[in-house]
Amino acid sequence: MVRAEILFWRDGPGDLEEAQASATRALAVCGDTPTAWAVTVRCFHAELVLRTGDPARARWLLLEAAGGAELPHLTAWRKPRWCDTLAQASLASGDRAAVARWAELAERSVEQLPSPGRKGFSLRARMRAHATHGEIEAALQKAVEAFSDFSLSGERIEACATLLAAAELSLNAGRTHGVADWLDGAAVLADQCRSARLLGDVSRRRSRLADLSATTDALPSLTAREREIAELASTGMTNAGIATTLFLSVRTVETHLRQVYRKLGVSNRAALTRRMLDNTVPRTAGTDRDVVPPPTDRDVVPPPTAAGGDSRATRAT
Repeated sequence: MVRAEILFWRDGPGDLEEAQASATRALAVCGDTPTAWAVTVRCFHAELVLRTGDPARARWLLLEAAGGAELPHLTAWRKPRWCDTLAQASLASGDRAAVARWAELAERSVEQLPSPGRKGFSLRARMRAHATHGEIEAALQKAVEAFSDFSLSGERIEACATLLAAAELSLNAGRTHGVADWLDGAAVLADQCRSARLLGDVSRRRSRLADLSATTDALPSLTAREREIAELASTGMTNAGIATTLFLSVRTVETHLRQVYRKLGVSNRAALTRRMLDNTVPRTAGTDRDVVPPPTDRDVVPPPTAAGGDSRATRAT
């Protein structure tokens, strides 16, 4: 399965077909063997099925390989990784309850056996659970934490996939702030992994970002400060809360809000909230705590050495 994984992520001409053939050969070697390595091979095969577009079949294969709903064939160390895969498959299948269930099992497994990299999978599973309920801020916060954990443990592909997932969540919600930075970080990681597939994913999201950015400046009459105050006010934050967040006086906030009301032709916060919802406005400086920060030089895993490459990019987990 290691060869299948490498070919899948490399994504050169004919690589996907060869990856699938390699996975089939690995399954044939396993047969009905109940050993841990055979279970792992079957799990990776299920994940390959998910990545090639069949989440329902992937779920069935993974549950069969792992022994059922509690994944008894997997150790606590391995469960978080495959719980995240099951959460992803369940999300793609529209099974919201299952997404939450897999996130909970992943979290319990991490509590039993904490380990760098494993926690990243449980955090990403929880990210998906938040996403099913439209809790974008909470989902992005979990993406932040998952990205950090994957970076610290040297899991480049997973770190890259997490940045791509965060970008996708934001774009699906009509948000653009910070997305370019996340995609830049993902591009660095994809290049380090020498993955044409991941670079293609980055490119497709950059195209979406460009299309969305062309329509996001729906309130051009507001100044930058007015926009951030309007956005905070539309979330239900009080004038005092906005003042504290932006290090302003309450009187200054009130003055800006009067200007916002005048420019947008609204008379109260309810009308302002409706107007803000009708217009996609990027998150601004006042809500930096709510978005995924771009990776720093310390976050990005250094490139492999020329001598031996980086086995961590494709190691069996």
